[in-house]
Order: sequence, then structure tokens, then C-alpha cells
Amino acid sequence: MTPRHRKSSGKYLSTGQINKATKLLADHWRAGGRIALIGGAALHFYGSDRFTKDVDFIANDTMPADTSSELSLVSSLSFGGKRYMAPGRIPVDVIVREDHSAALYEEALDRAEPTDEGFLIVTPEYLAAMKFNAMRPKDELDLLWMLAEKKLVDVKKVEDIILRHCGGHRAAREFRQMVSESAWRSQEGDFDKKDPDDGDGSEE
Repeated sequence: MTPRHRKSSGKYLSTGQINKATKLLADHWRAGGRIALIGGAALHFYGSDRFTKDVDFIANDTMPADTSSELSLVSSLSFGGKRYMAPGRIPVDVIVREDHSAALYEEALDRAEPTDEGFLIVTPEYLAAMKFNAMRPKDELDLLWMLAEKKLVDVKKVEDIILRHCGGHRAAREFRQMVSESAWRSQEGDFDKKDPDDGDGSEE
């Protein structure tokens, strides 16, 4: 699978910028760490038209020892991890959760899959669980879109992840309601238009 191509749109990143930042980070972590693409850039890879302002990763460390000067530290993330600036002023969040979501993110990283482009990406099922766990308005829209895409998400696997990491049986019931809502909204054509939303990595 290859990502959908899109030109830069003002403050939003183009496919080329996303690919550049992803390759840079993957190269830095290849020697000793583990890092995987998540967030809006991962959605883009899976076929979404959703725009994003930054590139988000989960990792087992915020920065490997042999960090290149190409990446400059901007700030620490409140929930764990750091924000960097890549060449071309591309914001990059490297997330190492230190809160109640840590186990979900660690498992998602452990089960991330390789792409033909040479980097790891979280599976659609874990990405969907992350969106459910965050559930900001844009996360809800992202999740509904993922559920509407045929053969993208294994709903049973997502439900199992939610049972273990996102609130148990009550959360699983809420997720099943979203599955039904996604099917209804898909029939209404709600996912035919682009959603020009951004992804700041804060709860991807």
C-alpha cells in the first residue's frame, strides 16, 4: 500500500513532507529503538483525505543516542514524549505515553507492521482504538471514517483492544454504537467529502 498523494495546502503538510519526515525519523531509530507512524499521517497512508499539520510517532524512547542535528527539540509533550522540528519546518511528535494510555500505546508499538516504504506503522485496529480512546471531535470523525472503509478495520479486533485498554465492557458497547453510526452515515454519503482537520498528536 502506498500513501495518497497531496500537495501542500498552506499550514497543512503535503505527501512529500510527510514522507520526508517519516523517513528521517525511521532512519534515526533503526539502529536501536522502535518507532511507528500514527495520527493523521497514518490515516493518510491508509487512504484518508484528512489533512494534518504534523507527523506523529509512538516510540520506545524519545530520541536515540545518535540523534542527527537535522532534528531540533521544540518542547516536551504533557502526556509523554517530545516535539521536534524536522528540516523544512515540519513538526514531529515522538510520543512515549506516561499516563493511563501507556499500555495501549506500548502494545500498538509492539504490534506495528512494516511498510514497503521501510518504516513501521500501527495497524488500523490499534489506530482505531487510539482514536476511540482520545475521542476529540476530530478523533470521532476519523474513527467513523475508518469504520466505514471496507476491509480496513477488523471490528472484532478493535473491540478486544478497547475491552483491555479503553474502559472495559461499557466502552465496548459505546464502540459498537459507533460501528452502527458509521454504517448509517456511510449510507448517507457523509464520508464523500474531505475533512480539512489537523492532527497535533496530542491524543492520537
